[in-house]
Amino acid sequence: SAYYSLGLVNSKLGNYQQAIDQFTEVLRLNSQHLPSLVNLAIAYFQEKQYEFAIEQAKKAIELDPDNQEYKQIYDDVLQALEELEQQSE
Repeated sequence: SAYYSLGLVNSKLGNYQQAIDQFTEVLRLNSQHLPSLVNLAIAYFQEKQYEFAIEQAKKAIELDPDNQEYKQIYDDVLQALEELEQQSE
């Protein structure tokens, strides 16, 4: 869809908040669009919105449990969140 394409472009340009809005719109129309879930997780990760990133990565894993890329994204977000929590102690 056009929203997905715009989300990809904005993500590549570093406009992560705009990408989040566009991927969210795709998911409003089709809640199981895996590429949007994954790219939304990545965009949230880039914006340091780790809780939202984890939520989207979990949804992607639920839809495709054997996908190693989705599991890696989830693990990366968890690691970043743990590091952030350690810094704040």
